[in-house]
Amino acid sequence: MIENTVTNRAEILEALANYRQHVAARNRYALEQYVPLAESAEPNDLVADMDEDGIAEERMFFLEYFVGQGFDRLAGGRELRRPADLLTHYDEVAPQLGLDGTCRPTPCLPARALPRLGPGRHRLPPELLVVAEQVDCLHGPGLEPEREQQGIPFWTMLDLEKTPQFVVEPDELAGTSSLVEVSDLEVAAGWNCGHGYPGDAYVLLCREPLAEGDDEENDDARPWSWKYTVDIDFAARLFHSMPEFLEAYKDICAVDTAVYPEYGLEDVFGGVP
Repeated sequence: MIENTVTNRAEILEALANYRQHVAARNRYALEQYVPLAESAEPNDLVADMDEDGIAEERMFFLEYFVGQGFDRLAGGRELRRPADLLTHYDEVAPQLGLDGTCRPTPCLPARALPRLGPGRHRLPPELLVVAEQVDCLHGPGLEPEREQQGIPFWTMLDLEKTPQFVVEPDELAGTSSLVEVSDLEVAAGWNCGHGYPGDAYVLLCREPLAEGDDEENDDARPWSWKYTVDIDFAARLFHSMPEFLEAYKDICAVDTAVYPEYGLEDVFGGVP
């Protein structure tokens, strides 16, 4: 079985860098709406008994709700003591906090340690391995509440290590991925690599269908290649390469930044979930 990829390493790395830059800039824009609130909110009765350090922590907790994690494990000893520090050091900390649409490798799993799909039949997509050398996951655009409500994470390193457990044959994909239902592609194998409220993401090993009059035994005329799909509301989008996928994924399911949920000064202390 021939596995074909048309994208070179440099193109993948450039596409990944563009994706991360775009998502990070978008998330910064959103945080620029919330940081001033955290900075200027007056303490209320909920924090009346706290000292200044406690109140400062509550201000940071407000921002942690949007980021999705704490600020206490940043590399290089970087400390964020007040909300404005998040923007001051944004370019440095955004990759560590997943604000660029990725997770950083800690440590990255060597490509040689990654499994094959099935009992020695198909290797993992070479394009995805290039991405895996750089980051541990692709979770898409948006701050944490946005991603939880309407995002579709594409992939995590943990899932990649477990991939053989999830690989399915074409008949098992039928009824699961709308791509398989509506496309005439011939699918050899694949797996559901991500799931979110709007839909699912898939990695598929497939090729063009046999055209009328073609020699069925001439497999070289129809090479197998990896394709990536995102199912949204039962409508599949098919991407033929990782750069093509990343270009679209940076905005898939993203909320218009002009209609982000509005929060007020009264929400900083006890006003978010």
